[in-house]
Amino acid sequence: PPSPSRQVEKRRRTGSKGDPPTFTRQRSDDRADVAVRSTAELFFACLDKIGADGKGGDGGGGGDGDGGGSGDDIDTGNAASSSRRSTILPPDMQFALLADIRLSRSYHTRAGRVGAVQRRLMALIAILQSHPSQDVLLGYFHAQPELCAELADLVRPTVAGGRSNPPAPGVNPSVAAGSDSDGEGSNNGGGDVLTTISGGDESAASEVPYRIRSLAVEAMTALIGRRDGSSGGLSNIARSLNALGELGVAKGQFFGLLPALVRFTLSSLNTLMSQHSVGAAMATASASADEGNGTDGPEAMDTDEPATTANVADTPLSSRTSQIPQHEQEERMLEFIDIVLSLTSSVVSVPTGTSALTDCGLIPALVQTVSRDLETAKSVSVKSPFAIPPGDEGKTRGTAYVDSLLKFVSAQAIQILEAAVVTHSSALIAFHELEGVELLVKRLNLEIEEIKQAGSDGNSDGDGDVEMKDAKSQEGDSNTNNGGDNKKTRPLTASRRVILFSLTNCLTVIFHQQDSSSSAAVTPSGAAQLRKPELTNVVIDVLSNINGYGGVLGSLVSTLLTDVMNSDPQVVHYVHESGIAAAFFKMVKGEATESSPLLANSSSTCPPNLPAAAELIMSVSNVISALALTEKGATEVRNANPFPALLAIFSSPKYVMPTSRCLLNEMGAIVGTGLDEIMRHVPSLSGKINEAIVRTLSQIVSLGRELIEKENDVTSSSSSASAKEVEDMRTYLLQYSYNVSQLLEQILHQESHCGTFVQLGGLDALLELFPLLIPTGSHFLSHISCMTGPSFAKISHLTNSSALTLAIRNISSNIDSQKMIGIIIDRMEKHFETLQACQNEFWRRSKKAREERSGSADGDGSGIDSDNANDNDTCDSITGILDGVARVPIHMLDESEVNSDASTALSDYMRQFVVTEWLTNLLTSSIRAAQSKSSEISSSGWGRAEREWKELLSSKKFEGIVDKLSSLHRDSIQEVCRMRTEDGYDQRELDRRMPPGTPGNMSHPALYRLRIVCAEGAVVRNGIDIDSSASVGGLEIGEVIEATERCINASGVMRYRTRSGWVSEQTRGHGREPIAEVLEIRGVAADLSPSPSSTEVANAGAERAPRDAKKRKRVECGVTDLCSASASVMARMQHCRTSLFSCLSRIVCVSGARSMQYASLSLDEGTPGAHVSSLAQSLSRNIRDDFAVDGATEAIAISLSEGMHTNANESAASAHVTMYLGCMLTMLHSALLEERGSQTREVYNLFLLYSLLSEAEVLEDGQVDGKMPSSSGVDNNESDATDLPAVGFVGAIRFVLTEALADMQRRALKTFDGLPEQKLSRYTAASLPPAMALLRCLASKSIIYSDSTTGNVLGQMTLGELVKFLGIEGERRFHMGRFCRSLYTCIGNIALEMWQDDRLASAPAHIVHPTLRLLVDVMTSLKFSTEHTSVDQLSERASRSRSSG
Repeated sequence: PPSPSRQVEKRRRTGSKGDPPTFTRQRSDDRADVAVRSTAELFFACLDKIGADGKGGDGGGGGDGDGGGSGDDIDTGNAASSSRRSTILPPDMQFALLADIRLSRSYHTRAGRVGAVQRRLMALIAILQSHPSQDVLLGYFHAQPELCAELADLVRPTVAGGRSNPPAPGVNPSVAAGSDSDGEGSNNGGGDVLTTISGGDESAASEVPYRIRSLAVEAMTALIGRRDGSSGGLSNIARSLNALGELGVAKGQFFGLLPALVRFTLSSLNTLMSQHSVGAAMATASASADEGNGTDGPEAMDTDEPATTANVADTPLSSRTSQIPQHEQEERMLEFIDIVLSLTSSVVSVPTGTSALTDCGLIPALVQTVSRDLETAKSVSVKSPFAIPPGDEGKTRGTAYVDSLLKFVSAQAIQILEAAVVTHSSALIAFHELEGVELLVKRLNLEIEEIKQAGSDGNSDGDGDVEMKDAKSQEGDSNTNNGGDNKKTRPLTASRRVILFSLTNCLTVIFHQQDSSSSAAVTPSGAAQLRKPELTNVVIDVLSNINGYGGVLGSLVSTLLTDVMNSDPQVVHYVHESGIAAAFFKMVKGEATESSPLLANSSSTCPPNLPAAAELIMSVSNVISALALTEKGATEVRNANPFPALLAIFSSPKYVMPTSRCLLNEMGAIVGTGLDEIMRHVPSLSGKINEAIVRTLSQIVSLGRELIEKENDVTSSSSSASAKEVEDMRTYLLQYSYNVSQLLEQILHQESHCGTFVQLGGLDALLELFPLLIPTGSHFLSHISCMTGPSFAKISHLTNSSALTLAIRNISSNIDSQKMIGIIIDRMEKHFETLQACQNEFWRRSKKAREERSGSADGDGSGIDSDNANDNDTCDSITGILDGVARVPIHMLDESEVNSDASTALSDYMRQFVVTEWLTNLLTSSIRAAQSKSSEISSSGWGRAEREWKELLSSKKFEGIVDKLSSLHRDSIQEVCRMRTEDGYDQRELDRRMPPGTPGNMSHPALYRLRIVCAEGAVVRNGIDIDSSASVGGLEIGEVIEATERCINASGVMRYRTRSGWVSEQTRGHGREPIAEVLEIRGVAADLSPSPSSTEVANAGAERAPRDAKKRKRVECGVTDLCSASASVMARMQHCRTSLFSCLSRIVCVSGARSMQYASLSLDEGTPGAHVSSLAQSLSRNIRDDFAVDGATEAIAISLSEGMHTNANESAASAHVTMYLGCMLTMLHSALLEERGSQTREVYNLFLLYSLLSEAEVLEDGQVDGKMPSSSGVDNNESDATDLPAVGFVGAIRFVLTEALADMQRRALKTFDGLPEQKLSRYTAASLPPAMALLRCLASKSIIYSDSTTGNVLGQMTLGELVKFLGIEGERRFHMGRFCRSLYTCIGNIALEMWQDDRLASAPAHIVHPTLRLLVDVMTSLKFSTEHTSVDQLSERASRSRSSG
């Protein structure tokens, strides 16, 4: 930046003898008569001149005055001239030339120069406020280092030419002002002030027009203010340009530009207000003087309007200065003061600026302004202090605009005071010394009284703004007021709201600051101020008329009240006695008289009274906590019971999107934190809060039931209004559940809170709420058909289900485990009955739909084999149930009544699978929570705390639940695998990957209707890729939009193309939170996206289409057919059952085995042994049944009897059995082994493994006779390989390996254009990895290496105990070493059998490598087992000692 000496030198050179530095009237007058050609003529003349100069010396000296070239060029004609002009200058430079010509053309008049400067200042403000790069802006100012100083120079004449001393008491202001400095006439002081600020005497300061000065101040404000939302320092641009130094803001610079400007403007304002407050007579005299001739009134420059400044030189000075009436000068003055205070506010936000301005007397000036505003308001009551001159009625905006400006200026002054006292202690001390708190309280009370007076007079507009209309917030638009009398309103204009907010917020900040300030002892506290009638009346009136004042002001008053009571609890008694507490309770509860019962329906509840303002909702719980600080206060709060009314906002559409945003941004968690604090500090209120929470939950459940009924009633013939209502109710319900779950998360982490909550029925309400969140009917089918992964993604809203699950987990951790598990078991028993009823209903309706489709034309595309369908109306088994589901997408299904009924039944049936999965996961979480608590309490694993819930797990009731779940999972996976391996499935999946518009492809709908379900909304981008596309907008939760196309981008995220841009289906990352859900799909899409031509598709074939899609960096994804979507939902049973069995296995092999170590090995009822035995036998029995299902046993026997080396033909039966066995092996792996991060920490369930191997007769040689298996079993003797078992999971592993090798051989023989086809089929890819993983798990030396508790327990059992404990046949004895060697030998034989198979040569590399690793692991484990004989000796010694005992 330039040095001060350089700036002074520049000002000396640019100005002469005190003339204004920028504009001179002489230049304007001299060029007023010059004829100026049009811009276009000048532009082409410049082009011709450039062309002539570019010719050098060939064409003559330069042409005529029109800018032409040589004589030869002139004779060529207009056509040749136009062609030549177009090539003289590049196109990118022609606009710059035109802009420069237009700017230069305007220099000959003063109005043109003023307009040019004005446009540049406006552009500078715009770029400072909007440009994203600070480096670019910094470079722009560095290229013009004196620009900041020039901006300050534009404002400097205002300070130099102004006189703003207020009149002495008793002296007429018009006499006290004196005369002009130029001696041209005698003007009054008020006129001098108005002339100086609003554009007065041109001979003095008004050479810089009013607009230019205002824009210069706004430019400085934009330069200093920060746009990043942070505070505490200058921006890089302002620091580099020394902006504060140019404004004169520094220590000791009392006469700096900004300090002097602030003092001058505030003193001018005080002078003006003092003149208007002397009375109506003097105001009338002032108006009469203003109506006189121009020489007697205040002089002002022209209005700077383009239409009136063309002949400014010919207009007499007196005529020009009299064109601006006095009231307009007053408006200009107040506008300019408001702009100056905005600049001051930006400077005060910087600590150095606050310190410097405080030392220059900022605080006294601001306090004096507020004081003068108070006196003016008192003197004129509700009438305006500014009068319209006679004869000007109807020609101006009236006095309301000036009154509004005055309030805005006062509010600005108060906001600057607030910022100053927060950052500077000296400012706070000075403020208290000037009795600023009392002044603010009086001003606030006076404003409230004026509002009350305006409301009681029936003047609903009050002194309403003219240009700024009554800006009532949405929460204040209610027709119901809490004042009791509907005639008493609280009319608020925008200016009144601003000054009320500023006063209340400033008082709150000051009360908070003075508690920690050193001057707190000598200043009145907030409690003392609250005890005064003025502040008490303010608080009561605002709280009693909250719908009139609005939620934001109510939150400020509530915060003030909370701070005062928390700083001085003794004032709580006064708050209750004075009626403040009663007004607050009335604000929260409204006109509700009595609470409705806990399970009341929606029609009996009173609507919430609180305005939909987030700030107010956050502050309510804080006020209640402060009101209960004393024992008597807690009693009053308990009697008032505001909690039901407060929590009613979580079940009202008034507070959720799209109606309001007040509950977004974790508002439920914030309210829950406040209520939790009340419950912890005031235990007597805990019951009331729990009752209110359960009542709210019951209300939400009631709304959910009502929604389900309405969704069932809505049909295709229903009116659009009813469908829209149902969609809105579904959106509301999602938000209700999410918000209340956030609240419960903060409440239910305390054990005392959970007990009462469960006792009141809160847990039952939560368990009933989740099924209501799942969509119904065609909405559900459309949703699952369009999901990326319906087999693992969350069907309901992810945040809702996760939040509900987390709340129930908190309950599980804090209440009795037996009670929690028992409640979930009872719920699952009822649910299985509902599932069976829905299954029977679907069998009945699908049979009718199947008969109708079988009687239709052959080309219906259903793809259903009627011969495999079950002909009974009801059936306990679900085998073949998917045969009744159409193999077409839902938008291609015929809209018949039979199909509609079948779709409804299918939707209800699939919803029950989702609920089954959720309940199973809850049961698993509850068991894990109980186990965690037991391990913390008791080290033996069988203390009194855990005995009860473990006995419940051993009961017949729980065993029946596990058996039903296992049977459902077993049948579901069989049906899923059968459907996914049937003929036509792969072709349907391939059709989905083809682009829209492909002939015969019906999987792409023409329209998707989406609803935004993410609480944070959705980001709309202008491209498919998220990282490389720009954001073009956003969508809020609950918005329903339409999309015409969808695809999967390079990040694997489904993207929908809407009218505004692309929207994601889910978020990226681990969470995968849903963003949009599909409500409906219609029509068939044409070719909407870039795709290969029909010739390319025909030549390349269907196999090449995915490769073309990859080149376009997108993967086409059509809609799944109904049968495939239903199978994906049924496949969700795999994960939930796997998690449950893994949890039960951990109980058996960890806590159960540990409890058996500490106790005797008794298997009597009620002992740890009986508990572990029951669970172990239940697990092993169900897993045996998994591998012995109908169809699988026969397929295994046939395949293995033919031998590993036969080339069996591929069949759908063997394919679906292979895929099914792969799923069962995955679950077995999770049940056998619990991985804890390293091999040394792996825990094997030897109870389960020994039981399963005993059934497969793997342990006969090694365990009965006490002999080791023959070493020839691992040699090349092929006769031993044929002795491997063909039943159980061992037979299942061999069958999977056999089918995998046969599949790889068949695939290797098929070629396409010289390239191998797909190397693995779908069923091989799904079953071979689990089989290989389980083999490597069983071949690991960790089984014998780890100090297994289960092995020690089994080794101590006698022959009879082991048989009874595991429920196996024959007399057996466990020896750890021999058991492991037998196991390793069996696994080695399976691996050797696979290695010796010739078909392994057809396997790809990624299959051969795991096989080699398996062989290495087997050989290592066998060697390790032969070297450790101590394990056998210890086991034999322990067993022998117990037998002899």
